[in-house]
Amino acid sequence: MTDIYEEGFEEFLEEGLSAEKKKRYRVAVSNYYKAITEVCSFLIKNKTGKVPNNHSEIFLFLKVHFPDINEMINLAFEVYTKAYDSSIDKDECERVKNAIKKIVSEKEVSEKIRSSAEKI
Repeated sequence: MTDIYEEGFEEFLEEGLSAEKKKRYRVAVSNYYKAITEVCSFLIKNKTGKVPNNHSEIFLFLKVHFPDINEMINLAFEVYTKAYDSSIDKDECERVKNAIKKIVSEKEVSEKIRSSAEKI
C-alpha cells in the first residue's frame, strides 16, 4: 500500500520537473517545496507516529526531531516564500531541488521516495 506522503512526494516532484522543463521556475519551486513537506511529513509520521497539520507544525517537529533537516530547508523555504510575489531564476530552483536530494540521501525514506527523487 502506498503511503499518502509517498504519493504526494511523487506527484509534487513530477509537477515540479514538468514546470522546470518549461522554465516556469516559480511553479517548479512551489511544487518542489511541497515535495519537501511531503517527505518531511513522512519522516515525522514514521518517527513520532504523529501527522503534522500545517507548516508551523512541520517546522516544530523538525526542530525537535530532525534539527539537521530544519537547517537544510531554511534556504528552500526562503526561495519558496519569495516565489509568492517575485520571479525565481534557475539557480534558486536548483537550491530547492538540492534540498530534496540532500534530505532523501541522508534520511531513512522509503524506496518509493528514493526512487522518485532519482528523477531530479
